[in-house]
Amino acid sequence: MKIRPESEGYGDRHYHGPDSGTRRAPDSSDRVIAIQRLAPGDTGYPPSLGAAGPAVYFRGDHRLLERALVGVFASVKSSGKAILGALAWARAFSASGSAVISGFHSPLEQECLTIFLSRGVPVIACPAREIRSYRIAPTWATAIEAGKMLLLSRFESERRITRATSDMRNDLVARLSASIVLLSLSEGGRIEKLARDFEANGITVRRLLEQNSILK
Repeated sequence: MKIRPESEGYGDRHYHGPDSGTRRAPDSSDRVIAIQRLAPGDTGYPPSLGAAGPAVYFRGDHRLLERALVGVFASVKSSGKAILGALAWARAFSASGSAVISGFHSPLEQECLTIFLSRGVPVIACPAREIRSYRIAPTWATAIEAGKMLLLSRFESERRITRATSDMRNDLVARLSASIVLLSLSEGGRIEKLARDFEANGITVRRLLEQNSILK
């Protein structure tokens, strides 16, 4: 089956970029990037999502899904040590030729995204909401048009980010990842629980606070 175009407009538009998740006014730099849909049975649908997996909606080159992806997670609040180690890791990772996938929601994830985009790292960004009403930031649009970024969501119409949609987004990122890097985590927090869940499902998890020599 062919990939099905969903929309070529934005609907009620919001402006999103690596430096913020805030709403902004329209400007002349906006570029329309069509939304498309992949469902089980379609060419290019990720096998890791399974034959009964969810439909996903995307903007950009879906062939990035064929890469061996490194999932990136970070707590909303991070220590100074974690921030320094994560940014150093992101710079080093940028030279590896590998691709990353993340919600890029927490401040530290967004800081790493800025590094990735500036260095041409292939990126898949997965918001915990629909992407029909996203206005894509110019830096994102440039990366998408260059085949270096994919905006991906499992939500068709949900605009509110909730704990439930965040959990579903995290599950999507994990299932698409060959391995996962935890940039930061707090004891007893959601990222720590996620790490245990990932490992229980056979996913390789690297915790920078334990393994990055910069922090020692």
